[in-house]
Amino acid sequence: MSFSKQGNVFIIVICILGVIFLAATFFLRGTIEEGRHTQLSTTGIQATCLADAALERAMGIIASGINDLNSLSKSSGKADSAAVKFRLPLKKKVGSSAITGKSDELGADEQLDISETSGNEVILTKEDLLRDGNELNDLVQFMTQGKAKDWDAKVTMVPTKAFRFSPGKNYTGFKVPGVELPWEPVPEVKGFLEGKGYSLFALRIPDNFSWLNIELPVTIGGFTIVNINITTFLSQVIPAGLLGTNDDGSPRTLAQATSIDFLVSLLLNKVIYPGKSPPVYPIALKFNHDAFPKTVSDLWPDGVTIDNPVADDQRYLEKYGEMKITCEASITGPEGVATKRRIEAVKEFKVVDTEPPAPMYSCFIANLKNERLLFNDIGGDFYVNSYDYGGIWSKVKNVFTGSTQEQTQEELESREFPGLIRVNYTNPNNDPLLVNVSMIGDFSDDKVDQSETGSPRFNNFVRGIEALLMMDFRYRLALAGGKYNINAEFSQPTTSSNNTVPSGMAGSGGGANNGGGDLPSDLTNRPGLKFEGKGQMAFTTDILGALKPMIGLNGFNLVPNIGAMSTNVISLASTLALRPIGSYLRDELGQKQLLMPNCFQRWEMPYMGTPNSFYTIPTSGLGNDKTHFFGAGALFPTLTREVEGLVCKQYRQWSMCIVGLNPADRLPLLPFPPYIVPPPPLVIPIWFTDTIQTKYDYNLDVLKAIDQNNNRVRMGKAYDPAKVVNLPANLYTNEQYAKKATYFYQSESEFLADIPNRLTDVGGKKVFLLNGISYIAGSLGSVDQPFIPKDETGQKLDTLYVVGRGMIACGGNVYLGCDIRAMDKSIDERTVFTLMIRNGGLLVMPPSGNSNRTIEGSLYTEKGIYVSVNSTVHILGNWVTNVFNKGAMMGKVTVDYVSSRVRSSLGSLHPDKGKFDPRRYNVSISPVWSSWRAF
Repeated sequence: MSFSKQGNVFIIVICILGVIFLAATFFLRGTIEEGRHTQLSTTGIQATCLADAALERAMGIIASGINDLNSLSKSSGKADSAAVKFRLPLKKKVGSSAITGKSDELGADEQLDISETSGNEVILTKEDLLRDGNELNDLVQFMTQGKAKDWDAKVTMVPTKAFRFSPGKNYTGFKVPGVELPWEPVPEVKGFLEGKGYSLFALRIPDNFSWLNIELPVTIGGFTIVNINITTFLSQVIPAGLLGTNDDGSPRTLAQATSIDFLVSLLLNKVIYPGKSPPVYPIALKFNHDAFPKTVSDLWPDGVTIDNPVADDQRYLEKYGEMKITCEASITGPEGVATKRRIEAVKEFKVVDTEPPAPMYSCFIANLKNERLLFNDIGGDFYVNSYDYGGIWSKVKNVFTGSTQEQTQEELESREFPGLIRVNYTNPNNDPLLVNVSMIGDFSDDKVDQSETGSPRFNNFVRGIEALLMMDFRYRLALAGGKYNINAEFSQPTTSSNNTVPSGMAGSGGGANNGGGDLPSDLTNRPGLKFEGKGQMAFTTDILGALKPMIGLNGFNLVPNIGAMSTNVISLASTLALRPIGSYLRDELGQKQLLMPNCFQRWEMPYMGTPNSFYTIPTSGLGNDKTHFFGAGALFPTLTREVEGLVCKQYRQWSMCIVGLNPADRLPLLPFPPYIVPPPPLVIPIWFTDTIQTKYDYNLDVLKAIDQNNNRVRMGKAYDPAKVVNLPANLYTNEQYAKKATYFYQSESEFLADIPNRLTDVGGKKVFLLNGISYIAGSLGSVDQPFIPKDETGQKLDTLYVVGRGMIACGGNVYLGCDIRAMDKSIDERTVFTLMIRNGGLLVMPPSGNSNRTIEGSLYTEKGIYVSVNSTVHILGNWVTNVFNKGAMMGKVTVDYVSSRVRSSLGSLHPDKGKFDPRRYNVSISPVWSSWRAF
């Protein structure tokens, strides 16, 4: 059998063509698939870009609103906003550990339990991302050339780690008052902060009006020897405590039990209206009623629940950590296929407390070394004006109307009220610190600030008149029975916590006993620089010596020696016998104390009539009263109209008795019968000065502090500086401020270089933005080159304007060479600024000439204020300090308390619940990513 060769060739050709066809088919199919993959890859890149843009957009939205006060308000805030959720309190995590590498330097930071935030993620949808702009929509249209059918994006944020700011390795167990345990105001102030109002005055009958105040004369031979007061006599016979106790716990005296005031109170409050709260009598006038939030729920937007809020429940709003941000984005192409991409990133965040220290106080002296402080005869004048009288008529109206229900919350938040003053000090004998008050001002002192008009001498003369602190109808002229007439009682307040202050916080003290103290390191080697007082003026105890050259009186003496003091009959006899030997000694504080009285030396006085007459003139030496806790003219008292602490005011009462020599008024001790010798045309004067020491408040009953039952508060309280609850509220350690910093600067030069970058225009001025805490590790300025900031052109700024809420915290000293003033973002959002000098002092010491510096906000100094002669420091806010060194305050220091400048909100002031007010916290998010991954 044979085969044809032509047929085999045909089959081979067919096979070759088939192979070529199959190859072409597979080639074309690969090209088509590659195009499809290319298209899918492009859309994926576009979706990734969309996710990245949505992520950045979300961070911008959150950053712009996370500190918006409207997002936190009761009416306009939302419970699901980032501003709310970042501030929610967290408890400590069981078995938490410290952050590696931190414990050796700044102390171990305990981890917080973030499981409480599960289900409370911050979610931003497409609608949220497009609410304030259409950029993402434009981006998708640009990338897809308008071919995208649809797109979507969602951003989710949730914290993954959180830690508390520990106080540092040297302060184990320290708790911040007002944050980790309550600060403890007097009960009346706490009631005021809970919306119960505060009683300015209580109208009542003076308690020295007694129905038993009867005097029985004792006469011999028709001559009155002495008048015996029945109440005084029986008080010596009736044992103390037999008549019960007063509302303040003190034993009730016979004079009090027989007063008309006591009888009226007994009749109205015990018989006619028993058990009524507050009592019907006395009649109280209250102000700022219902102005404060009553519960924690009132501090947060509707929908936020915080159970059982107390300060020491170990829950922390202040924290730092990491948050995970996830963005899912998709783009749907024209064929209806959606391409999805996802980005996961991590950023760090901080939530820090920016509430100023002790915002209820115009002046707070912590005195952690428990030093016996000097307030007198040294340095320049120090004024604390605890109330702003601006708009006085509207404030008087509010006092009587009491209601604030028709006012908006913003109006309530701007309400001003008087501050408080605290001086921590204690000793076993309740021996008080003494503050002189006077009837005359020191006209040699400086201006208050640059804006002061008129004659400084006249203004200072008027400012120093403190007659209101001396007026008292209860004191009668009599020869005092002792060295001092002390009318003050003090007790230790009962506290809820006995935690003691760590020894490392007390520092080295201020050397307050001698007016010296620890100087900043760069001042110790300057031989010409001494912090001393201006000195007591020469004529404080010898007015005649100073007046004679002025009025030409060289041989006739009309003025007695007011420095003399005769205290009883024996002293009077000693005075007459030993009057040429009068001299002084100095006590342990350097104050003059009388050794031998000399009240009649060279005193010639014209005849003043024959009846016995009494005259009492309260006064003090000129220039001896350097500290004025109740402000200019004693017209700016505290909210409670007293100074908290073991502090007494001291003044000298000139007492004069003119004994007439008519036979009917003749002294019975004369050695000859009174009718034999006619009276000469002269009188026998009895003059002495009685040193009065009373609690630092007003003597007049109508102006005294009153308790919750509208009874006068006569007993003072001594605050032990060793107890943590007596520290200033909201005062953290230096290490905590360093860790909390939004901006941390290693040196002053870094801070100065960054100031131009943080300046912005507000109201036509360059202002410094306060975003949380700016911490400078060293000092600001020096003696030779004080701190003066510059703008972006290098021009020095005489005034550094600040805006926002936050602090400039400094680890060293601040040598201030400019003013610092606050500007508000708007009427409803006031700036709250604190200059926190945590380890040093404020120094206003110009290299040459005078310097008048103003600080608007809260000032904290660890080592006090150093101000040179002829310079001034004017604080429009409050001043809180550990060391009070009066000898270093050689110029004038004035504090004008402005309550709205030193608090974040009314709710933030409460001693237990204040830390739960979200408005006192600033949230910052790191500008860089800790990690970033797309897939």
